[in-house]
Amino acid sequence: MAVFLQTEERRTAANAASIFGAEAVSRLTTFVMAMVIARRFGPQALGEYAYALAWVGILLVLPDMGSHLLTTRELAARPERLSVALWRLMFLKAGLLAGVVVMTALLAEFAIHDEGRRLLFLILAARMILHSVSLGCAAVFKAFERMHYIAVTQMVNGFACFGALGVCLLLRTSLIAVVGVLVVGQAFETWLAWRILFRRFNPGPAPKWNWKPLAGLFSMAAPVGIVILLQTIGLRLDILILGIFAPNRELGRLQAAAWFITLSFLLATLLMTVLFPKLARLGRFPGIERIRYVETLLQHGTLFAAALAAIAWLAAPYLIEAFFGKQFGSAISLLHILAPAIPFVFINTVLFYVFVAADRRKTYLVALSFSLVCGLVAAYVLAAHWGATGVVWADFEREFVECVLLLFCLDRACLIPNLGPALFKAAVWGASFTAIAFAAGWVHNGEVCAAIWSFTTAAGLLVFAGPPRWRQIVLLAAGGRV
Repeated sequence: MAVFLQTEERRTAANAASIFGAEAVSRLTTFVMAMVIARRFGPQALGEYAYALAWVGILLVLPDMGSHLLTTRELAARPERLSVALWRLMFLKAGLLAGVVVMTALLAEFAIHDEGRRLLFLILAARMILHSVSLGCAAVFKAFERMHYIAVTQMVNGFACFGALGVCLLLRTSLIAVVGVLVVGQAFETWLAWRILFRRFNPGPAPKWNWKPLAGLFSMAAPVGIVILLQTIGLRLDILILGIFAPNRELGRLQAAAWFITLSFLLATLLMTVLFPKLARLGRFPGIERIRYVETLLQHGTLFAAALAAIAWLAAPYLIEAFFGKQFGSAISLLHILAPAIPFVFINTVLFYVFVAADRRKTYLVALSFSLVCGLVAAYVLAAHWGATGVVWADFEREFVECVLLLFCLDRACLIPNLGPALFKAAVWGASFTAIAFAAGWVHNGEVCAAIWSFTTAAGLLVFAGPPRWRQIVLLAAGGRV
């Protein structure tokens, strides 16, 4: 057993390094692209890019609709079904991609009237189609816990993008050409992922078309896909709503601050990409092991996210100026509002995988839908009066409501019997401290109040749940059996 745990821990560490390294390269590419656009072409161009990226991010979910996650879960438990699961996934993806292409054309023609936004949207949509195929291959790599292949393909993507971007900057090309390098890099990644899949895993030839298994996969995946779609809409809701009321320059200001809140979502997604196969396998073990694993995951994730939020809040002036330039100085106040929401974003993302592994997708969907509706109404009302500032306050409210609902459902399901009361006590402690600080006149605005409450709540969690322990971290890496 000890040898097995050591092997499992090393595999988890290798997979975590591969996934985080791969995604770091991928996100560095898009982040550098945003920096180049901001510094070379200004806030208006960054706003056009942000609006197009928001729409494409939503469309990317549609060819997936939860099928990647279910395929990963199925192959992690039954690897011998590789050929059946892979081709069923690819056939379904082909049909969904055809529908997405039609939807892309309709959006470009009838919904996006700004010429700059439309051109960038079409370029990023081409990249999205290639990216969707690459994600299908990555689902297999994740299931077999061979995530170093994802790192290899992402690195090839990054090198191709940076090489092409360097050429564009030397030639002083237009904004369209600069954004087009993302398509070049994605084409290399997709080709290499497909090649590795067939050379290393040998799924066999494609079987004859049979619509019944595809319909079965879609019916099972659709609830997960709807949840992922709503999650994605929630992340892009601020840009899309603000785009109705504000010019591209205001969108660029919001995008500069929103990059840091997106980072917390990406970190949580990467973490759960590594841990989800283990979380799914815990269903075979006694309930006490699954409870201990979930509580350990949430406790450490919350503390990590709170530390990240504190860094983002305190260093906001330096981060904005360093990455986007002095002309984006007005985005500092937006980041001060968004930073305290980072722990909520992190927890909500982690809980999605927890609820899927526990087969409680409907519960998650109801909580997510309710919070999204609240956020949509708040964003629409506040954006009309206060622009970007109103939108980010709506983001904070939406993430908070979703977090409270999900933790309440998890506590009712007896999956956090020890951590649930500790979180409640920590939240009350944080609220009490914030109220005292406000009544005493120590703070005078909502930005500081939100920050104080978020950070004192994290400190309260250390008191009521205890500090992190190395044995608990080993528990996560070993899949709950130490």
